[in-house]
Amino acid sequence: MNLVFLVVGISGVGKSTACQVACSTIQNSIHITASRFIEKEPILALDQHKLTRKIKSEIDKESNKVFLIDGHLTLKKFKVPLSAIKTLRIDYLIILTEKPEVIRNRRLKDIGKEREKESLNRITYSQEMEIHYGIHTAKKLNIPLFIIKNVYGDELSKVLKKKILEKK
Repeated sequence: MNLVFLVVGISGVGKSTACQVACSTIQNSIHITASRFIEKEPILALDQHKLTRKIKSEIDKESNKVFLIDGHLTLKKFKVPLSAIKTLRIDYLIILTEKPEVIRNRRLKDIGKEREKESLNRITYSQEMEIHYGIHTAKKLNIPLFIIKNVYGDELSKVLKKKILEKK
């Protein structure tokens, strides 16, 4: 049986880096980024149900693995539908947070991705929306929720290891 963690947060919070760090320390773990699927098939950005079904099919190909799905719950005014999230059958929802100044600086340094320049107020608002919708999602889907300040993936690794041990 697989163990599935949905790791979310706004752009620049460090989801991919934190997941990569966690996967490097957790045996039999696999990092899946929703953006990887969208890069291959851009139409998936418009159809979250199809996107989550594709991710779920990747998970179903494996057994006894720990999956870290890296993505977003909200983007601007858009929210991923609860029914699409439910498709993933996640065991835990983890929201990564960071100081808005740190997020802005990461975004400015990351020349590999095209990102809209946002004010600190807008970044703060976006992060609050992700947290708010994450809390709503966890309650509606009855999924344990963790909100973690992202410190280079170390906190994420600690939470994951603890939950993995509890499931054994």
